[in-house]
Amino acid sequence: MLDILFKTRSHHALEDCLKKDEIYQKSERKIEEVLRKINRMGLDQEQLDAVDEALSICNYYDSQYGRIAYSLGFKDAVHLIMELFED
Repeated sequence: MLDILFKTRSHHALEDCLKKDEIYQKSERKIEEVLRKINRMGLDQEQLDAVDEALSICNYYDSQYGRIAYSLGFKDAVHLIMELFED
């Protein structure tokens, strides 16, 4: 049950929050700006592939970190609520 709730909240609800979050939106615009700068650098395909691979690895690492941190925080909150209602 917790896994279903976690998956729902971490996808649908998260997307809604990200659209409304000013800091996230500012970061997204900065990323787009930097990617345009890279495109203007005139890199050859091998160089572009290396940049793409490096960015993809960083993105994957960050997404896994975020997934695990969110899951841990969610489970901690559930355990805390359960402990509060045990008495």
